[in-house]
Amino acid sequence: MSDDSISRRAAIDALNKLDVSDGVGISSVACDLQEEAIRSIENLPFVEPERKKGKWICLQRHYHKCSVCGNFLDFRGVNAGRGDANFCPNCGADMRGEEK
Repeated sequence: MSDDSISRRAAIDALNKLDVSDGVGISSVACDLQEEAIRSIENLPFVEPERKKGKWICLQRHYHKCSVCGNFLDFRGVNAGRGDANFCPNCGADMRGEEK
C-alpha cells in the first residue's frame, strides 16, 4: 500500500463542500452524483495502514536509534537499557524485526 491513504470522513466532507449548483439552482443530476459518490466512499472496505518495520541501533549502552526515522531513545527508564521497545515512539515503526 502506498502513503496516499486518506480519511474516509475527510473525503466525504470534501464532497459535501462541492458547489453542485448550475448557476440558477441546485442541479439534480450533480446532486445525485454527489450522493452516489458519498455512498460509494462510505461502502469502501477499511484497510489497515501498513506499519514500517525497523530495528533499534545501539549507539552506546543505553542510547539507541530508530533505523526508520533516526530518533534517539534513552532506554535507562522503562526498558532498563535492553533496547527492546516494540515500537518507535516517534514514527510508530514496528521494532520487532525488519522485513526481509
